[in-house]
Amino acid sequence: MTRTIALLSVAAFVALAGTAEAGTMKIFNATQHAFVAVRIKKPHATEWAREVLGNKVLGIGKVAAIDLGPASECRYDMQAALDDGSKIEKLDVDVCKTTLISFAAPK
Repeated sequence: MTRTIALLSVAAFVALAGTAEAGTMKIFNATQHAFVAVRIKKPHATEWAREVLGNKVLGIGKVAAIDLGPASECRYDMQAALDDGSKIEKLDVDVCKTTLISFAAPK
């Protein structure tokens, strides 16, 4: 009985830890311009839901941790706004399967 309770406790901890990690990830700026905003939305939504970079600027070659909020969703569209006015989008990103998203300028 004690072993069963211990195993259930460990399973619950692992499940919660995985859920918490899904709400946080890192983004890498692989462009030649600073990021002035990073927005997210659910795939196929028409409006960008919210800005996740905060009041920060993400410099060239830098990495930032972003909080996606409660980890109830795994897939997001992401948009980086650059200091030259251009935007780069990553669509249908599975944040439950990756911890780092790299944004590079289109070729």
